[in-house]
Amino acid sequence: DEEHLAERMREVFENASAARERGLASSREIRTRWTWEQAAKRIREILRRRSMVSLLFVSFLFGIIELSRVYWTWNTLQYAIESTARYALVHEDATNGDLVDYAATSMSGIEVDASLLTVTTTTSTIAGISFIEVNGSYTFTTIVPFLSDSFGTLNLTAQARVPYSL
Repeated sequence: DEEHLAERMREVFENASAARERGLASSREIRTRWTWEQAAKRIREILRRRSMVSLLFVSFLFGIIELSRVYWTWNTLQYAIESTARYALVHEDATNGDLVDYAATSMSGIEVDASLLTVTTTTSTIAGISFIEVNGSYTFTTIVPFLSDSFGTLNLTAQARVPYSL
């Protein structure tokens, strides 16, 4: 606005000593508050705050990935135990080692250490119907370093029951 600018210029011309004092005070403030050290300090503070947020975001992201791996492994274990129950139904002479090997090969899509996989079979009769029950457990180890300290290993379990005679 031209009128406002003209008014300010007139004010400076009429009160030159007051304008000089304001100018000197502003100059002192700029020299003390707006130094390279102050600018670097502000930038460090901004980066520190952003790095904390970034660390939380990355931690959350890795937590989601690890939780997805747990669910995927558990779902694969459940499928493998159900397949093993059907295998045990057809192969009555299968040993426990055969069932563990079958379950491990049925867990396709993930690399399975068979020594971490446990398969047990039992038979039961309910209301005159005989069942083969297969229970399985797998020791899941996290791969994210900070989560492995917190959770260590998780014992995932699955079970399946198949009728084999009426």
